[in-house]
Amino acid sequence: MLDYDNSAFYYFMITMLAIYLIPAYIMTIRYVLKAFLPETDKRNVARTELEKKKLQKLKVTDRGFKKLNSTWFFINIGVIVLFTAIMTFLIVLCSQDSDLARFDPYKILDIDIGSTDKQIKRAYKIKALEYHPDKNIGDKKAEQMFMNVAKAYEALTDEEAKANYEQFGNPDGKQSLEVSIGLPTFLLDKDNHNVILIVYLICLVVIIPTIVACWYSNSKKYGENNVMYATYGFFARHGLNENSSLKMMPEVLAGANENLEKNNFKDRETFEMVKKMLAVFRGKSLDGFMAKPRFDKTSAALIINKGNVILHSHLGRNTLANQRPPIALPEEWQKDLDFMLAGCPNLITAMVDICVSNRWLQTCLNVMQFSQHLTQGLWIKDPKHLQLPHVTREEVKHMMKGKGEFKDYLKVADEEKKGLSTLGDKERADVYEVAKIIPDLQVDLKHFVEDEEEIAEKDTVTLQVTLTRLNLEDGTRASPVHAPFFPVKKDESWWVVLTEVEHKHLITVEKITDLNKKVVHEIKFMAPPRTGTYKFLVYIVSDSYLGLDQQIPFEMKVIGAHELPEFEAHKDDLELDNEASLFEQVLTANQDSDESSDEEEDDEVMVPTKPADDSAAGLSEAEKKKRQKRLAGKKAAVEDEDETSDEDEEGDLVADKEEAELVD
Repeated sequence: MLDYDNSAFYYFMITMLAIYLIPAYIMTIRYVLKAFLPETDKRNVARTELEKKKLQKLKVTDRGFKKLNSTWFFINIGVIVLFTAIMTFLIVLCSQDSDLARFDPYKILDIDIGSTDKQIKRAYKIKALEYHPDKNIGDKKAEQMFMNVAKAYEALTDEEAKANYEQFGNPDGKQSLEVSIGLPTFLLDKDNHNVILIVYLICLVVIIPTIVACWYSNSKKYGENNVMYATYGFFARHGLNENSSLKMMPEVLAGANENLEKNNFKDRETFEMVKKMLAVFRGKSLDGFMAKPRFDKTSAALIINKGNVILHSHLGRNTLANQRPPIALPEEWQKDLDFMLAGCPNLITAMVDICVSNRWLQTCLNVMQFSQHLTQGLWIKDPKHLQLPHVTREEVKHMMKGKGEFKDYLKVADEEKKGLSTLGDKERADVYEVAKIIPDLQVDLKHFVEDEEEIAEKDTVTLQVTLTRLNLEDGTRASPVHAPFFPVKKDESWWVVLTEVEHKHLITVEKITDLNKKVVHEIKFMAPPRTGTYKFLVYIVSDSYLGLDQQIPFEMKVIGAHELPEFEAHKDDLELDNEASLFEQVLTANQDSDESSDEEEDDEVMVPTKPADDSAAGLSEAEKKKRQKRLAGKKAAVEDEDETSDEDEEGDLVADKEEAELVD
């Protein structure tokens, strides 16, 4: 029976701890270095004066000790410190373990190398007396040391033991391999059994179920895109419907469960502030700025109203700044706004998913446009030219005198851009830079059915969408979105919305996140179930910029399945159909073996007729013909053998007759 071994347990635990601690130390050190010495990324460099302010704000909140000031970081540090202390303790135990320590007779006897026999004998007597079992009753360590002292004395005085020590490191000679169980020996002590059982039950019945329950209760709250199921339910049952307008979207987003938890309040002061700002936003001076609240009768109405006010203060930053006096968001609510904006991409995706599942086309497009407004901090009546830095409504008036469309203005040469005369040199440079950053998108569509020239009813059609960013050079990627009022960095992406025109039917929505200059994306959908010519419309919608959306129509002719050209198989393929499958070959081989055994038992060779038909009942027509041909071949072979044997017999009779005549 194998024994428990403390030394093996120490090494096992040290190995397990090292597997965790080594990568934990590396990742923690890298995280700390990034907090104080962030890497310089060209895509993170400020391109305008407004972006510099944004990056400065991010540095304050996402650098140094503020970045490290998180619960998970301190938990990780605590676990690392605890495991390091345990690992250090185990290493010390290993170094003190006499079973693992290198056998050194001079160290054991506490003498110098080259000591005389007299000094060795004197040291042996002292150590033997110190660790004698009679003086250390029940002390296993002393007992082990007493044995080591005897071995050390023998290794330094006995010639054979000394030779073994010099050759093998042990006076007993070469040692055999020992196998033991890597568990501590205190587990075998009967005095510890009750304590061990209690600890085992606590771990098994209390700690592990508690951890699993906490993990499950937290994980079951979230669905796709890390959005709570409660939020999906609110969007589907209360927030969105087929008639939801763009003005309603801020209130819907404020009702998400994630935002309710953040915006929750109980103080009277906050209640009065929300009530006051609601009255201002709904007042005559801001006519049409905010839609009438729809959730006043719900239990979370006050919290939703607070989130609604906060989002409107962001969307209407330009409009509210022009009021007299200017209307500004309370400073203490700015963190709530940053939290809501940072989480809005996932929530917008969830809103789009709800619209797609219900086939709400217009609501889906409104949600996508709402994403653009949130990113740029503009609202419905704001000119799209305000996306350019340092531009006010006065400059916009001059900009729109020429080509009114925003995307057309971006294509105008820098020196010909109107409305910038009141700006300074740095401000104009910022406008020129952002005009180059905003994508100039070319969209090409192609629809087809793979390996077919025509599209038939219910075919799987491939819509190939090719996006080309004309403002990028070959081999480069799109820069981050210029959104100085959005609290986090954001990369641009595009929604592709496929619709059928006649019935305004939303077929599918897919999102393209590739940042390369040229992107080819394929969408699969089913062709209409009836013949005819159908008109489709593809919406290409940005998630970040206003005024860049495109609508591209295309037509698709669907023919009946009977109109497709008849398929002609190749001759080789037809011959393959006549060959037996592996199952048929095995079945035929088994039947042939059964028939051969039957033929050996019979005295007469009989060619089966009806039985063959019975045994071949499970075969295909082609296999039956092959079987009949094979049986006919067997019959012919048997007849040939009979004829040959008859001829041989007749020849023998003639030869015997001739021989008899010669004898006579």
